Amino acid sequence: MVKNPTPTTAHGGITSTWRKIVVCILLTLVGFNLRSVILAVPPVLPLIQHDLKLSYTETGLLTAVPVLVLAVGAWPSGLLAERIGERMCVSIGLALLGSGALLRILWPSVYSLLLFTLLLSLGIALAQTAVPVLVRRWFPAHIGLVAALFSDGLIIGEAVAAGVTVPIMLQFLGRDAWAGTFILWGVPVIVLLVLWLWLAPPAPPTVSRRPLVPETSALPATAKDNTTIPQRARVNALHLGILLGAGSLIYFGMNAWIASYNQAVHV
Repeated sequence: MVKNPTPTTAHGGITSTWRKIVVCILLTLVGFNLRSVILAVPPVLPLIQHDLKLSYTETGLLTAVPVLVLAVGAWPSGLLAERIGERMCVSIGLALLGSGALLRILWPSVYSLLLFTLLLSLGIALAQTAVPVLVRRWFPAHIGLVAALFSDGLIIGEAVAAGVTVPIMLQFLGRDAWAGTFILWGVPVIVLLVLWLWLAPPAPPTVSRRPLVPETSALPATAKDNTTIPQRARVNALHLGILLGAGSLIYFGMNAWIASYNQAVHV
């Protein structure tokens, strides 16, 4: 799609106020859809397990695939984003997410479910890895605020999908129409992809990164002696990854089996 160029600064930041608002809404919706598709599955998982005669191993694998792909695909997604651009990565990610979500209803079997869940999970990994870089480049003066909006979209998507999927299915789709819920959450992703291609600004140019430390070589000798630069504690990325991964395992693991537990105790 062709659209009018977006006013940006020399560093790629967006300057137009209305465009900032539109892009913030887009990023929030991206976060929403990255979670709504996968968190809409646990509420209807007992129905899927019953109709497709899934074992508990197959059921657990179905819910674990997105988490595993997010863990394994984050680093390759970052490398791909550097090569083809972050905006393109989000576009491809939304395309994979929407197509994977909708294709799950064509051949309802355990193998097709696993295959297309893997496909949509790759889309989530691509988009989720690229968005933070776009936030930094499009909003260099408001990185924290826009990143929070994207995170809010993730959280809202999780809560809304888990909370309204079953009521909507019972009210409008049918008592056992779990396949219809795939359409319910897949179509908005395709709509968002069209809006993203139309409204998202062009990929900003890559800016060479310089170390954010003062150039002490230009200071006089006396200033060097009397100036103390506070040393920040170094954060190990591996430690952060393990911490976040452990939290995600607990979160997605509980979501996967809460519906089955409630059905077992007749809640």
